[in-house]
Amino acid sequence: ERLARLIAAERAGGPAPSQGGDATLVALSNDGMAVACGLTLNGPFGTGQRLPGSGVFLAPGPGPGALLGGVAMLVNQPKAQFLYAGAADDPAALLVPMTEVLLRETTLAAAMEAVRGGVDAADGAVMVEASAGPAAIDRLTGEGYAVRTVPSLGRGSAIFCLWDRAASSFCSAVADPRGAGLAFIVEG
Repeated sequence: ERLARLIAAERAGGPAPSQGGDATLVALSNDGMAVACGLTLNGPFGTGQRLPGSGVFLAPGPGPGALLGGVAMLVNQPKAQFLYAGAADDPAALLVPMTEVLLRETTLAAAMEAVRGGVDAADGAVMVEASAGPAAIDRLTGEGYAVRTVPSLGRGSAIFCLWDRAASSFCSAVADPRGAGLAFIVEG
């Protein structure tokens, strides 16, 4: 089934679904220090070859048309308040949750579950996760967009802190329900 999905994505001209071998990590300490990391082997077990004497698997370079994710860190510098950290293997998995939380005031858990979409730089088609449903896809095509559905647009993890006027905060850490991430807040 996985091979069939990869072949179907290749024939559709869009990016292939994630082939695994990637993970994200975000962490926040109780004194406000944060880190966001994205790691990949560009496939399960990378090249399948290990660096001699180390046990470390080698990663091949990203294939043609590969989308690279990234990391984001937002801090309110005048108040020295940490706000948001995210890491993802695809730009949509990084930007959609961040936008949902910061601009639409969605909870971090709901933002990580939100349907993701993006634009294919190769042909300008709108890519949207199949879970968007027929109504959303019909609305986009009705507005004149070329739409391509994909099984998933990446995976990520994030931490968000909501600061109140009393200078205390509520922080949440969420790993993507799509899998392969870790998010935590260190306490104590």
